[in-house]
Amino acid sequence: RAAGREVPGRQALTDQLRARASADPSPEMRVEAVRALQALGGEEVRAFVARLAQEDASQLVRYEAKKALLGWKEGI
Repeated sequence: RAAGREVPGRQALTDQLRARASADPSPEMRVEAVRALQALGGEEVRAFVARLAQEDASQLVRYEAKKALLGWKEGI
């Protein structure tokens, strides 16, 4: 529990992070969402990050997404 609220489950957290990673106006916030998604892992998340690596408007976000994908391949 955080501040009197239940901590979200994995799926709810993943959904929130995906929303941030794809729609937040701040590239820095999207980068942090990508990092958090990498930590959560999973094939569905990996596919989403791969899409960001190709399509995000920010070079910084694309770079971080590509870096996250390399970590997946190396088992990090």
